[in-house]
Amino acid sequence: MSMSNKQKKLITKWMQEHNVRTACPACGSDSGWGMHENILGGLDLDLKKKQAKPSSFGCVALICKHCHYTMFFAAAPILGGPRSG
Repeated sequence: MSMSNKQKKLITKWMQEHNVRTACPACGSDSGWGMHENILGGLDLDLKKKQAKPSSFGCVALICKHCHYTMFFAAAPILGGPRSG
């Protein structure tokens, strides 16, 4: 599901309040970050049982506009949902 404009604004505000660097750690560019439209989900893996199940953990992905390096932030603490471990 796509994030709402309100959620995107909350993420941008959170990044500013937490002094997230605007320069890309990979290429050094200050050309800015694009935001992936969706919250990315993951899987909880049980290696002993060789099983995977959906996880409640979600990430926000920011992509460097210059080199496309991607950094991830846990979505729940930013957007106010259930927090993972």
